[in-house]
Amino acid sequence: MKKLCEMSFAVSFMGILFLFNPLVSAAKSVESLRLAYSNKVCYEPFIVAQAKGFFVAEGLDVDVKLVGGGILAAESLMTGATDVAAMGDAPFLIAASRSQRVRLLTGFAGGSKMHRLVSRRELTDVKQLEGARVGIQMGSSTYGALLAWSTYAGLDVNKIEFVPLSPFDMPQAMQTGQIDAMAGSEPWPSNVEALCADRVHELTDFSALKNTFPMVVAASEPPVSG
Repeated sequence: MKKLCEMSFAVSFMGILFLFNPLVSAAKSVESLRLAYSNKVCYEPFIVAQAKGFFVAEGLDVDVKLVGGGILAAESLMTGATDVAAMGDAPFLIAASRSQRVRLLTGFAGGSKMHRLVSRRELTDVKQLEGARVGIQMGSSTYGALLAWSTYAGLDVNKIEFVPLSPFDMPQAMQTGQIDAMAGSEPWPSNVEALCADRVHELTDFSALKNTFPMVVAASEPPVSG
């Protein structure tokens, strides 16, 4: 099973690699190809490719930039800090709407249960999210999913207090009572559950939307010289 998983990661990586095209040529030249992604399970093809030397095996000089979420990867493209970045659907749409140089290369992962909402045990019905403080990484794919799901569930988003937080701060924020719930993709919900134990539970995921929440790879088109 382990070998099969590693093989599937390799196939995923190679499919993405071929779509880099001119960027691959750049990576084989003097300059490094700057690649941004998060150190999360959603980005396993990239993590495995780097760990097992797949980039080097293809003759690529890749400069990996680890970031704390897809929205930060999107920002790195918009600012020109990276050449290629992996992210969720919402961060890509934000980047593409703000920069004409951002281009979609491919999708590489997804899943209807990717995003989970973990809350205090006292919250037993999704309607109780109205008036609650919900920790969220603003601009993330989870944030986009949460907004869409809230509308689907008949919640008034204006009555939900969204608390902008780094995912790294969510476990402690939940433990100290600064928030009543949080939403995120792995490992963020599990981190909260690990620290807060039986004081929290999964209130819902967003699978009712029947959305696969695609993970994508995007690139920043080099400026035209001359």
